[in-house]
Amino acid sequence: QAAAARGRRLLGFAGVGRPQKAFDSWRAAGLDVVEGVGFPDHRPYGAADWAALRSKAQSMDATLATTTKDAARLPALAHPPLAIPAALEWADADRLDQLLQ
Repeated sequence: QAAAARGRRLLGFAGVGRPQKAFDSWRAAGLDVVEGVGFPDHRPYGAADWAALRSKAQSMDATLATTTKDAARLPALAHPPLAIPAALEWADADRLDQLLQ
């Protein structure tokens, strides 16, 4: 759904080890993340979290977006957020191969 996020103002939220890194990578990919809300890793989102996020996004005229990991942990929702997959890229893949050998 990353393509669906292009051209939209996004309120990102994530409960991963380093949420800011997710938001920064989305920005680097050209997405308009107007704000990122970080939660602790493995956050068990509840209805109150979802209501607060939806209200904040609405006040900012933004679309909610999160990681696919977080989307899987949300309560059953009538209007789920955009789920943006993460990809791991090594800066020096050859060096990684050397280390693994």
